[in-house]
Amino acid sequence: MYIWDNCDHAGVWNVNFDLAEYQIKEKFNHDDIKNELIELIVVLEKGNKWFLPEFIEISYNNKLRSEVKCQKSVLQILNQHEEIKNKVDDYFFGRELPFENQ
Repeated sequence: MYIWDNCDHAGVWNVNFDLAEYQIKEKFNHDDIKNELIELIVVLEKGNKWFLPEFIEISYNNKLRSEVKCQKSVLQILNQHEEIKNKVDDYFFGRELPFENQ
């Protein structure tokens, strides 16, 4: 829940375990958290950012359109990360992809 509440509007969280521990007021094993969430996240920038594909599914009804101002900026953020382009297809396999065809 913490990551969901602290990610940007594209579902990307700037990994900061020190801040998370301070705000939650609890210490935790970073590797355990990552391993626990590995099927729910896409690791970006060598672990410095995490993408939550489900965030797109729930927040934007699994559809992003460039003509919607807020969604256009989401597309711009997601398109900056090659890791997302490669793994989102796997996550949304069998479902409509959240990216418009370009």
